[in-house]
Amino acid sequence: MGRAAALTVGALLALGAASACYRAGEPQLVVQVDTDVLTPADARARETATFDAAFDRLRVVTVWPSSGKRDNRDILLPSRGFLPATFGVPAGPDGDPEVEITLTLYKQTDMGALSETAEVPPALAITRVVRVRVPDDDRSGVRVTLRGECLGVAPDRARGLGCVDDPRRLAPFDASVEVGRDDAPTAAGTWPRGDEVPCRAEKVKGRVCVEGGLTVVGERAAAAPPDPRRVAVDRPRAASLEPFWLDVLEVTVSDLRQLFARGLAAEKPPTADQRAGCNYRDALGPGDFDAARCVTFATARAACRARGGDLPTAAQWEHAARGRGNRYRYPWGFAEPRCCTAALARGRGCSDAVSLETGTHLGDGCDSADVTRDGAADLGGSVREWVLDRPVPWDDPCYGVAPIADNLACVDGVVGSARGGSFLRSLSDATAVLRWRVDDDVDVGFRCAYGDAR
Repeated sequence: MGRAAALTVGALLALGAASACYRAGEPQLVVQVDTDVLTPADARARETATFDAAFDRLRVVTVWPSSGKRDNRDILLPSRGFLPATFGVPAGPDGDPEVEITLTLYKQTDMGALSETAEVPPALAITRVVRVRVPDDDRSGVRVTLRGECLGVAPDRARGLGCVDDPRRLAPFDASVEVGRDDAPTAAGTWPRGDEVPCRAEKVKGRVCVEGGLTVVGERAAAAPPDPRRVAVDRPRAASLEPFWLDVLEVTVSDLRQLFARGLAAEKPPTADQRAGCNYRDALGPGDFDAARCVTFATARAACRARGGDLPTAAQWEHAARGRGNRYRYPWGFAEPRCCTAALARGRGCSDAVSLETGTHLGDGCDSADVTRDGAADLGGSVREWVLDRPVPWDDPCYGVAPIADNLACVDGVVGSARGGSFLRSLSDATAVLRWRVDDDVDVGFRCAYGDAR
């Protein structure tokens, strides 16, 4: 392969950061690195794309085993014009042609302030290790493609095996490269998981479609929970979700009373007379359109099943609340919450008179509204909401070990957990990544999710 022909815009930038030990005129191996995932520019330009499938950093770690010399560099990949990234690798300082190159594709926002020498955590990265020889001339090259299906698969260095295109089938480090080609177009944006999966069922009044696809739950930068009621979320996971439907509003006192009238066999929540802070009533009255609270997990799940659905999983809830792969900080986006944004912090910085009726915080007089990009209301405030999952971290064995988990869930049917903020919680508790253990259900209600069957 002719080295000069390979120098695209991305190649020139990469070679500018090439090894400091390269001396003009010396033989070198030309390495092209491509990928089938999205670049940020692809994700912005394609209406169906999910940003969780877009990656913008390539880390190249080159090691010459005979000398132990190591070269680290990061290459920015903002658009497909920078692909394939191309750089030269010379022989080692003592002329040894053997070289090991670790290539890691990741998203800068996943890693926070990651130094150039720090190891990239494997859960949200695509990593390949190749062992190659530097030729006697500079007219040879290899091409390595980092494929999305290998997301989260760490190389097995003990056995010298790594993922090439399927996490179930690993290949040796020294037998997993292609012969380099100058003219091969980039595969960027061809990974099927890079696009959202639309709903197919007919719309039902009171529900919104939440398109499926790749999503990342949790956040590495999230602080360890000081509140023992919070579940740790700082060990994120990638998941692939089927499309589903979600109630626009939380289940109200009126909704729940009607279900009991139709024969719902479940425990009724306490009334205000029976327990302070609860709001269920058997007769029409004030607060009928407030979200029902003091609802047990068993009652919430029975009610959803009676409505033809179930409680959402924790991953489904987060997928909807964080903008379907857009990593929203709050269900409405990134704007910090105010008292007019959502039903939050009642008597804790916000007025005691804040409305608790579902669907009332729609942005009137405020710069943000408690509404998701799909149109579901009150995920940030009103009441915390039951989800199916047990209150365990995302890396708990209950969630399995698949690098990209299909319909990620950890459900035993007995114990659930809660998502979202509530009228009793602070403004910051509207942060969409938070998860809660439920030891007091006075501010806990629910909404239902439904499959996408035609």
